[in-house]
Amino acid sequence: MMVLQDFALANHAMEAWKTEHSLKLRSRKIGAARYFLRMQISHVFEAFEIVQNEIEKSAELKAAIEACDARTKKSYQTVIDFIKSDDYKLLSRIRNNIGFHYGPKVVLQSVQRLDKRQDKKRGEKKIHERQPGPHARS
Repeated sequence: MMVLQDFALANHAMEAWKTEHSLKLRSRKIGAARYFLRMQISHVFEAFEIVQNEIEKSAELKAAIEACDARTKKSYQTVIDFIKSDDYKLLSRIRNNIGFHYGPKVVLQSVQRLDKRQDKKRGEKKIHERQPGPHARS
């Protein structure tokens, strides 16, 4: 239940940022949405860890799943199948490299991306400064 609670809080915060209209906060809007998406991915990953490390390793908990209705058992099997998929590996990489941890490679790529953006802005500013204004004499 904690995972669901945390996921719901991250989802609510992401929605709040998506609808943010304050001019002061506009520049943070995209970054905030990405942050809360990473948090949601991380919370889901934690839930899958519980399935793998607790439920799947407990005869008592597996028996509880088997005692459930067909729909619940099918949903549980869908989770197990996902955990075995390449999509789960991607989810794991996101969680481990940028969700709760900041892998050096990802941080370096982000800094390089920011540096390229700044170089582009500086280049555009130089071009703009060299162009004569509408009232310039030839």
